[in-house]
Amino acid sequence: MTALWDWAGRIERALDPVIAIGSILFGLLLACAAASFLAMARSKAAEVFAAARVQDVEARCHLEVESVRASVADLTSQLDEVRHHTAIIPVAPKPGFNLAKRSEALRLHRRGAAAPEIAVELGIPTAEVDLLLKVHRIVIRNL
Repeated sequence: MTALWDWAGRIERALDPVIAIGSILFGLLLACAAASFLAMARSKAAEVFAAARVQDVEARCHLEVESVRASVADLTSQLDEVRHHTAIIPVAPKPGFNLAKRSEALRLHRRGAAAPEIAVELGIPTAEVDLLLKVHRIVIRNL
């Protein structure tokens, strides 16, 4: 029997390096599996955090969009009100003499044309031509 035990001891000693190498490889395999599970857990936590941030940003964007819509609606109502009030305002009268018409009226007066003739030629009211000529006479007297 001692031979049997001797033979079993030899097999056991021969398997020691194989068992050691197998144990090391199995330990590395378990470490890799644990690292994989840890990485998956961390990625899931990061995904949950990112989803929460996305929801927060979407909520803020939605509030901003609603605020802009409210501002646009308010401005639209103000614009409609302004348009309503501008429709009521009467059309402004035509501007009076401009420098070119005034010069032309005085030139025609120096050539001897009467106020009604000047008014017809320039397309302006006779009263404006009379006023221009009176002011011109006053200015000439004061020089």
